[in-house]
Amino acid sequence: MTARAEVVGVEPSRESVPWVIAVLRFRNDGPAPVRVGRYRVVWETGAITASPGDLVLRAGEERVWRLRIDPGHGRLDALTDAPAAARVEVLEVGTAK
Repeated sequence: MTARAEVVGVEPSRESVPWVIAVLRFRNDGPAPVRVGRYRVVWETGAITASPGDLVLRAGEERVWRLRIDPGHGRLDALTDAPAAARVEVLEVGTAK
């Protein structure tokens, strides 16, 4: 089972409370469907771990996923200034039907 992911962009909030949406791209390069159980987005000054629950990828499928990140997870300006420097670690992948 294999899945990989990357940060493809960061969208700032349009509200007075600071938060961002990390735009992630997941891909299943394996021959069977997989369920992503947990992943972590890491950038220079922060990190967040998420359990999406319903992120299932068919064989060869690529999907864009959005994750809201609040300031309690690190400096958001560092993430918005350099989204290409952030990485996604896929921590848990299981079989899916």
